[in-house]
Amino acid sequence: MRFPVCLAVFATSLLAQSDWRFAHPDATLVGGFRPQALLKSPLLASAIEEATKKEPSAAMMVGMASGLLGGITEIRFSVLDNGTPEPDVLAVVSGSLDESFMRSLAQDKAKWQRIDANTLLMGNGKSLERAVARMQSTGAMLHTPALEGSELLAGYDFWLAGSLPNTPMTGALKLNVKSLAFGMNLHDGVDMELTAQTATAAMAEALVKSAHEAEASQAQQLRGMVKSFVEGSTAHFRVSVPRDQVILAMKAQSANAAATTTQAAAPRPIAPAAPKRKTIIIEGLDNGTKEIPLHQ
Repeated sequence: MRFPVCLAVFATSLLAQSDWRFAHPDATLVGGFRPQALLKSPLLASAIEEATKKEPSAAMMVGMASGLLGGITEIRFSVLDNGTPEPDVLAVVSGSLDESFMRSLAQDKAKWQRIDANTLLMGNGKSLERAVARMQSTGAMLHTPALEGSELLAGYDFWLAGSLPNTPMTGALKLNVKSLAFGMNLHDGVDMELTAQTATAAMAEALVKSAHEAEASQAQQLRGMVKSFVEGSTAHFRVSVPRDQVILAMKAQSANAAATTTQAAAPRPIAPAAPKRKTIIIEGLDNGTKEIPLHQ
């Protein structure tokens, strides 16, 4: 069996082990996130080191996030487009849910229910109640179409698959993209994969063209990182950026931001006073306005 086939079988098995009974049966979008992988990322450590040089509180903020999320192994979510600007969201949080995490939920007034000692279900109102009932049911799990095609994303620490909900932030993009599958790892660099299904082959080609035009406007060290191809009406992208290139780009962005701030803070030169008029203007005469020069 060839390696890609082995990988696909492994990823399918990994995703199948996850309990998706909580998800909306007709979910618009599903996804997952592994916080510990991000918190242990060498790339994040380097980024924090760079940020702390200019803002000492950066390390403290990350330390707080690590204390809050360090015990969580995975967060999986389901989004349902309900026709409003705020889609319905359900999420399962798995891991060591200590008292500090539970206190943070109480402060945010989030609606949640414990499924067991290591699993927490979060959501809203009736939607949360129905999700709890699905997880407690011993019957066959309803099939969630949004999970189709997401098997190969199981190896990513952050991933999502399905269609974009219709919100003010996604409205314009939703017109061009029917569905997508996205995965990202932040380990010793940035690795991303995106598959976007559009309505036509021409739209897929335009999407690829726009991506490479945007890449061309980036810093020199970030150009040439995007690999892409079009398959029918689907655009495929893959990006891999080494850690040193990411750090260089961060430094360049920070320098540009500092320069912009300095320019904005610099005092504006005072405009010279307008020269005093050395004429007298008389209006309302029969032959019109007359201007008489003053002699010094």
